[in-house]
Amino acid sequence: MIYLFHSHFTIQSFVKYTKIVIQFVDEFYQFSEDHPEYQLKKYDIILKNAGLISGDEEVHGANVESLDEKYILALIMQAIRSDRFCEGSLLSFFNDGSILKWLKRLESIDNNRFPRPLIEIHFEIGSLGKYSSYQITFNNSCALLVSSAWCRKSIEKKYTVKETKILLESFKNLHVENWNKEYVDLFVLDGTQWELIVKYSGQQDAIWKGCNAFPVNWVKLLDFFGIDDDTDDYDE
Repeated sequence: MIYLFHSHFTIQSFVKYTKIVIQFVDEFYQFSEDHPEYQLKKYDIILKNAGLISGDEEVHGANVESLDEKYILALIMQAIRSDRFCEGSLLSFFNDGSILKWLKRLESIDNNRFPRPLIEIHFEIGSLGKYSSYQITFNNSCALLVSSAWCRKSIEKKYTVKETKILLESFKNLHVENWNKEYVDLFVLDGTQWELIVKYSGQQDAIWKGCNAFPVNWVKLLDFFGIDDDTDDYDE
């Protein structure tokens, strides 16, 4: 990631932040000092230029998908600075997922700017010990899908160069980088367990998993692997 942050954050007396939050703020201030090209001291002007009023309500609800890194960084600075004027304000940005959403957007910008070659996608799904697996490997601009459904013989499907490009674009459009790392419904005893592992060249494996709970575009993931879906079973 190119967005790493460092400097001076004063803890308020009535709100106790964890060490990781304090470190995050310190590193963000340092990042601001090290990268004057973002002009983060003028975060309020930057947000105004984006049509965002520099206020907590507008910042919390900001749609970030069309914003570049300058505006996302300004949103984070606004959240941090707001705590100096309204104690505990920063905590609300962590609690409602705003900070996580902004960091994921920065990660997405990084990935688009510095694309990483995709090596393999592995998906496993099942229940009560009966699992099916789907593995797509990429090599020489082509792809190979090996489907191993429960109690069935494995099936291979080869993709041409053109088909592989379409396949990669379809996976990119899933935006799994915006998913939570884990989805769990504790109120269902038996149901569906699943795990998605994505391997990129030179990167640590990215893993998402769940137990009886799913990301909002779950059905699109099933469609990607050619799995018949039952929307009654997979509430989004």
